[in-house]
Amino acid sequence: MRFRSARAESRAAPRLRFTTLGATGLLCVLLAGCGEAWNPETVVNGLRVLGMRATPAELHPGGFARLEALVVDPSRPGLGTTVLWLGCDPDPFDLGRSACSDPAVLGDPAALASPDAVAQAQLPPGMHAIGFNAAAAYAAPANAFAQLPPGDERRLKGTVAQVLAVAVAEEVSPSATPGEISALLERVKAKEVKSLIALFRIRVTEQETLNANPTLGGLRVHGMPLPEGATLRVQPGVDAVLDTPVADANFEEYDELQPEGWVHKTERVVAAWYSSWGRFSEARLALHSDLTERFTPPGNADEALPDDRAGTFYAVLRDTRGGQAWTAVPGFLCDPALPAPSATALEPSSGPADGIAPLAVAGTELDSMLDVLVGGKALLRAGYSAERDRFEGVVPKLPAGDYPVLIRGKHCADVETGLTYRAN
Repeated sequence: MRFRSARAESRAAPRLRFTTLGATGLLCVLLAGCGEAWNPETVVNGLRVLGMRATPAELHPGGFARLEALVVDPSRPGLGTTVLWLGCDPDPFDLGRSACSDPAVLGDPAALASPDAVAQAQLPPGMHAIGFNAAAAYAAPANAFAQLPPGDERRLKGTVAQVLAVAVAEEVSPSATPGEISALLERVKAKEVKSLIALFRIRVTEQETLNANPTLGGLRVHGMPLPEGATLRVQPGVDAVLDTPVADANFEEYDELQPEGWVHKTERVVAAWYSSWGRFSEARLALHSDLTERFTPPGNADEALPDDRAGTFYAVLRDTRGGQAWTAVPGFLCDPALPAPSATALEPSSGPADGIAPLAVAGTELDSMLDVLVGGKALLRAGYSAERDRFEGVVPKLPAGDYPVLIRGKHCADVETGLTYRAN
């Protein structure tokens, strides 16, 4: 597979089914959902929809897909968001005639998501309420191509169903009353609550083989795999080379109908990275290219050290037929001036390794611990308890055996403990 250049291929955004800077960027401005200070697209400091996907990624007529969205809002730590899902029937003639792409419709999420609208009383023709938060799904009409004669190539070329995710920076219970929802949407309309709309497209086709979402093979830092469950640790003044390895099977082959006829093609897979702070060398990077993604942490002339050294990294994969996959990992900007932690005992030193059993680490300078690895995997839901002066977490799933314990410190280094946890 050849690339003109990784940058050129990475900018093939019109082929991607998830519109980020186009629809969401414009609507973010219209709905006052953007921050006042300019930041690169890759810096996440407010309400954002970083990814949307359907599983399966494409549908046959009458098919059914589960919908998910990667919605984040670090400006409201510990608080939830609400996502209202709307879908529009596909146009078999593929002429873009859809209420989901009508600017007049997109400009007023409060009207779209009003209680009456959700009850189907006020939604535009062809638009349907299809979900709330994580409970969302799209069903392709069984008669999607009824207007086309049998054997028409447009049945194989396919058409797209459009899906809207209306994200609101306030958590609403699924059992909320119409009055409570109305009050929220009035605040949205008055721009008292941030909101935005993200547009996603699902291809509906009669082709036998459908596209599959790509799969992530973990993350690598400087070519080394990030331990499972661990924090992505970076050091001020030291660039980090990041990678999202994927198997060759993710570069699927397919046939596409073009004006000159059917063309056999191979998918491209593009990675997009986002973070709470710092700068990426490439906003979009075609995988299996000769370029690398380089992350520059804060603490330089371009970006001062943040008040909070903890953050989050997001890696989103998109293939050129609409498939998506993503992962979110905690990040930390380490400080070489911090004292090195040490471990003196495990409490208990043996027990289950089933993802449920608790484990505490005793020692010194425990608040300088970032991760504790058991058998190369980080303790789950881990952190320092000042009340008990212990670093506590849950033992990850491991086969029976003896596993060395390693500390990853906030001081930018690892610490061998000499301790062993016996999983039984």
